[in-house]
Amino acid sequence: MVRDPWEGHNAAVRCLDWSPNAREVASGSQDSTIRRWNPDTGRQIAPPIETGHGWVMAVKYSPQGDKFASSGEDYMIRVWSKGGKLLIKIKGYDNHVNSLCWSKDGAHIFSGSSDSTIRKWQSIDGKELVVLRGHTRSIKAFCLSPDECHLVSASTDCSVRIWDLKTNRQVGEPLLHDDELMALAISSDGRYIASAGLDKKIYLWSIEAALKKDGDQVRGHDDWVLSLCWFKDGAHMFSGSLDHTIRKWQSIDGNLKELFVLRGHTNAIQSICLSPDERHLFSASRDCTIRVWDLKTNQQVGEPLLHEDELYALVISPDGGYIASGGLDKKIYLWSIEAGNMVRGPWEGHNAAVMCLDWSPNAHDVVSGSHDGTIRRWNPDTGRQIAPPIKTGHGWVEAVKYSPQGDKFASCGTDKMIRVWSKDGKLLIEIKGHDDSVDSLCWSKDGAHIFSGSSDDTIRKWQSIDGKELVVLRGHTHQVRSICLSPDERHLVSASTDCSVRIWDLKTNQQAG
Repeated sequence: MVRDPWEGHNAAVRCLDWSPNAREVASGSQDSTIRRWNPDTGRQIAPPIETGHGWVMAVKYSPQGDKFASSGEDYMIRVWSKGGKLLIKIKGYDNHVNSLCWSKDGAHIFSGSSDSTIRKWQSIDGKELVVLRGHTRSIKAFCLSPDECHLVSASTDCSVRIWDLKTNRQVGEPLLHDDELMALAISSDGRYIASAGLDKKIYLWSIEAALKKDGDQVRGHDDWVLSLCWFKDGAHMFSGSLDHTIRKWQSIDGNLKELFVLRGHTNAIQSICLSPDERHLFSASRDCTIRVWDLKTNQQVGEPLLHEDELYALVISPDGGYIASGGLDKKIYLWSIEAGNMVRGPWEGHNAAVMCLDWSPNAHDVVSGSHDGTIRRWNPDTGRQIAPPIKTGHGWVEAVKYSPQGDKFASCGTDKMIRVWSKDGKLLIEIKGHDDSVDSLCWSKDGAHIFSGSSDDTIRKWQSIDGKELVVLRGHTHQVRSICLSPDERHLVSASTDCSVRIWDLKTNQQAG
């Protein structure tokens, strides 16, 4: 030891950082203070900074040395001048902020939290730019690669994950420890990761090898994938995305090959559906239009059908003669496919955006779910409501689906719940299990099972009679927006805001391919 202990903190010292010019060391403590020390004398340079964090979990100088950032158990990040003056407070987390790092140019701060996310912020004003989701527990450490193309994170979920900072998506499969991770470092040449944790072991990983082990997923879209539909042959499907495109895929042994891209919409594709004869595809978009596509020529046919505002929901009648649509204007429209015009509507009643629609198997009614928290049932011949609205308790209703037998329907929403209702609107069961909003649903053909996709990144299978959870499918790193079963029910396909489409083998409950 070359200097006596530097004393001053009144509780455990949690973090340290050296200024780039090596003239001072900053320390953060469970006493809620940051102290700056002269390493030549061991004396404090200035009075302690009362941070307001509670425990100070991380402190990091900017590469330029003109400021430093701190974070703690108050869910906040603070940026300080080199003189200790508070510059900005950054809010956005729901739990402790455990780790920090700066971009080389000092323009951005990355942070890891006990809420299991990593976030990117503008350092000048605290604007949130990116949220990286995939870990399932607290982020304990992370670091940028030397070229700043990748970020590597370590978590108490026992995994190390690598993130592509161009796409803001996880790349490769998680690198697994036997216990919780606590420490992480990347080599100066960017080729290797060292990780350590409660299993008492240190692991050395090759980044190049890890990136080659990418999961069985398709990333043809450049943004969130929001909608899916499958052909009857089980070998082809379409997907719609926030990137304004619709893509057709071929499934070969569980792997997807992109066949072509339909372009024409100028905003996100929220919903797509096939005509019963599979000659046409219908798409609803936030550009306020419905478009009809001829699948022989792969061209749009006719003029777009117009709503007054963004579209979110689209469903085709069982006989293929009509489509119903709904969206931000709170209204539902009924369109004739043959005539290409509106034949009924708008049906009015909802007090907020219409997010989902479904047609009963016998074609006698249409059910709608809304951000007003209600489900409403409509007679498609008259446009009138069949019964009083159902107050679901969901908050926002994100999906509603009739069982194939038509004797009941299921709904889900932002309250993390699935509810099953009789065809008359009586609540039969409530299904709990997801940790975040439930955003998508589908039924098995026999009506015995419900599948659900959630903002907790999982897909789950339930018994519809009693709500018993049977299977959890994990692999997506962000919200699961759309799911559907293959016609033979051997596979399930899922679309996510992690920009991927994945196929799942329902015999093994693993990703196919």
